[in-house]
Amino acid sequence: MPSELPPPPEEEYLYEEETIPTEEAPPPEPEEIESTEVSSVKPELSIFTEPFIHRAGMILEEEWADWGRIISSAPKGERHLTTYKDVYINRGEGDVKVGDILTVYRPGPDIFHPKTGSYLGKVIRVLGKLEVTAVERDRSKAKVVTSYEIIHPGDRLIPYEEIIIPTSIELVKTDRLLEGYIVHLLSKDYLTAPHSIAYIDLGSLDGISCGDVFKIFRPKGKDLPEEIVGELQVLSTRSNTATTYFRWTRTAERFHRGDRIRLYMETR
Repeated sequence: MPSELPPPPEEEYLYEEETIPTEEAPPPEPEEIESTEVSSVKPELSIFTEPFIHRAGMILEEEWADWGRIISSAPKGERHLTTYKDVYINRGEGDVKVGDILTVYRPGPDIFHPKTGSYLGKVIRVLGKLEVTAVERDRSKAKVVTSYEIIHPGDRLIPYEEIIIPTSIELVKTDRLLEGYIVHLLSKDYLTAPHSIAYIDLGSLDGISCGDVFKIFRPKGKDLPEEIVGELQVLSTRSNTATTYFRWTRTAERFHRGDRIRLYMETR
């Protein structure tokens, strides 16, 4: 029979084996471990990238004016447009110039507050970016340089605004009591995956900024402790709303519009 394989290295175990005391080898005395309170944490910044923040979209209190649209593919006939495809847009000389970058978006649903019913704005679903390659009098040619979703003729355009990417974020546990609600989830999947996008009813007027972290909690009833089921981190803010992503979720969890949130950590 083949010889027995050696056990894996000790560090691969998720537990420590108990040492059985013998007369020859008495059990070691436990070491004193000095406890320290962690008051801040420096999270990974890899999630704060231009494409991730750009594609996350937002809720706009006032809808953008109908500045421009994709009028057709170039050549005509293609309905499903992705990266490197050429298109024609309905903005020409005096409106754009070669090299201009445009955001492609599609208006989403109107959003009303799940508790009060007040109007919060309209979802802006960002689909990608175009770069203008040739300008004519009444139209221009452009190339799809980034596509987050399939783009169609008729999708809307607006000049791209530079996104400020944080290079350093330090989070500190907050003493502020600030609670709100998830008002819309971008994903319609049955189970909510990490890094999915959610919009909340708190924004810059509430003192919220990029990087802040919220706990998602669910009350369980009178005299019962609330249940913490996930965390959101802020990607961008508007006046009364913010775009967030699911930083952490409990395994196999489904989140809903109307789930409660509480500020947990703030940037400094």
